[in-house]
Amino acid sequence: MGKSRDYQVIIIGGGPAGLTAGLYCATCDGPFFRDKAVAVIGDGNAALTEALYLSKFASSVKVVHRRNQLRAGDALQKRARMEPKIDFVWDAVVAQIEGDRTVNQLRLTSTKDGTILMLPVAGVFAAGDGATAAVLAERFLSSY
Repeated sequence: MGKSRDYQVIIIGGGPAGLTAGLYCATCDGPFFRDKAVAVIGDGNAALTEALYLSKFASSVKVVHRRNQLRAGDALQKRARMEPKIDFVWDAVVAQIEGDRTVNQLRLTSTKDGTILMLPVAGVFAAGDGATAAVLAERFLSSY
């Protein structure tokens, strides 16, 4: 007690009392997005596993990826492509997560020609490494 320390970390939690942070955990928060559109950012096994799980609840799941192909295993890719609620947004990166107190859309930038695409979603799920989540959190918090 009495000592102060500076830390360079931010913890963003979801859940029923905190569904305003913008980034969520599919397993923990997926049921709160019943009949709502959501986005999953990533291209690997974690992203497609989250997208498939979220398709049980969400009205639609957009998997956003900066390239035009996935790194996930073939079987997982096949399952995701067969799920009617899952669509892919290729060659795009998240420029900003927008909303007033809650997420209502993603501003995406094309990696091919720089065009802007607005994607209406109620939640964003960052699948993959912690760096991805950190960048997305910064882009959401910068709008405040």
